[in-house]
Amino acid sequence: MTGIYARVSTEEQAVNGYSLHDQIRECRKKAGDDEVIEYIDKGVSGEIVDRPALSRLRQDLAGGKLTRVICFDPDRLSRKLIIQLILSDEIEKKAELVFVNGEYSQTPEGKLFYQLRGAIAEFEKAKINERMSRGRKEKARQGFIVRDYSIYGYDYSKENKKLVINPKESEVVKLIFEMFTGRSGKAAGISEIARYLTRLGIPTKRGAALWYRQVIRQILMNRTYLGEFYQNRWLAEGTLTNKYKPKEERTPVRERPREEWIKVQCPPIIDKETFDYAQKLLAESRRRWAGTSKHKYLLSGLLRCGICGSSMTGKKRKGKNKYAYEYSDSRTLSHNAKPGCGIRINAEQIEEAVWEKLLDILSCHAPFSGNSIDFIQNSYKRELEIVEGKMATLGNSEKNLLKLISYFEKELDFHVLKNIFDELASIDMQKKELIKIREDILFKLQNSDLCTIEKPVDDFDIKISFCQKQKLIRLLFKEIIVNKDKIIIYGF
Repeated sequence: MTGIYARVSTEEQAVNGYSLHDQIRECRKKAGDDEVIEYIDKGVSGEIVDRPALSRLRQDLAGGKLTRVICFDPDRLSRKLIIQLILSDEIEKKAELVFVNGEYSQTPEGKLFYQLRGAIAEFEKAKINERMSRGRKEKARQGFIVRDYSIYGYDYSKENKKLVINPKESEVVKLIFEMFTGRSGKAAGISEIARYLTRLGIPTKRGAALWYRQVIRQILMNRTYLGEFYQNRWLAEGTLTNKYKPKEERTPVRERPREEWIKVQCPPIIDKETFDYAQKLLAESRRRWAGTSKHKYLLSGLLRCGICGSSMTGKKRKGKNKYAYEYSDSRTLSHNAKPGCGIRINAEQIEEAVWEKLLDILSCHAPFSGNSIDFIQNSYKRELEIVEGKMATLGNSEKNLLKLISYFEKELDFHVLKNIFDELASIDMQKKELIKIREDILFKLQNSDLCTIEKPVDDFDIKISFCQKQKLIRLLFKEIIVNKDKIIIYGF
């Protein structure tokens, strides 16, 4: 059995004209009438050994499945000379190794050619990377944005290589800053803003329905909204191959020294006063959390496994804080004969969920005042526009589905018809929810001049310390049961 190995990365195909089709065709010619197995790595860098197809080829070699291996060129095995030599030696112990482009032999001359060819290939790739990097930096210095960074609130113009404000998304960005800073009359925490946008059904940049706390925080910290976009900020060399490497060998993204950043002007969405105030609030929040130990957990002493009933303690695993399931006396960690079932749950996720539940309990409908009635009314109007836009979209979808039924009712399959009616029912439920939200906004808008000053519950995210949060949770909650798909909270 003959194995054919082919590999191509995106940049090689664009620059050098390599294609998998050409490689396989030439290798099959070399194989003649032999029965072949193809091992193809598409879009994978040659800098690493643990590639999916190459790993399968090596396994088949070790199992005695192959007697010959054909490859178009030595640098298809690897760009690195040392890896080329290791792989060729490994293959030749089990099978015959043949190259289409430049015959491989056991002679000293052949070995020298192989080494030189590998060295040249590695040099060429380094030069290509250097030229590409230099070209991107020059474009950035000229005021161009070299690629689409998918920044919420902006669209990327490929023609002009500039950021262009997205009208709908930019209004959501303004709303986020107004809610967080209290300009809308009600200072909201990051979690509350995420829940609110999710409830409105506003999609994220990637089209997801669920907004996460971290996404809101990143928006609040992003200086692009001031009109300052920075390129060449992050050193990401080698990260594209991370998914094929062992975790301990993966390359982290690192921030370059600030003097290497390249500033590019873009249209602003948020004024400097509002942005600076948001940073002040974020800094206050970070300072309150900075004093807490990394080994303290918000729900310490409250968590119990719903599967076997053992208590759960906080533990740091592999660089990420998680609640690792254990007995209270650490029997699981000490390899006790009767350990727990080993259930784990991410610390941040469960802490955030429990804290949000507490805020829901404490929430009241007392009105809040802002710095200005105009700010309040404008914010409510913006919320109203978003809700009404969503309702209009649902209305159009409903009309289109009804037209589909009227036009093709006799021709539609039963299951298709059922799916359409299910979709109509879903639209109706969404419309009812949006109507409630709209009525609430209209009520607030009509009574915005009656606001009184009162501290909002949602502002707890910023105003209270870790210890105060922990005391408040223990005051209200007696025990939290953790299952694989849900948590159950028991109060006093």
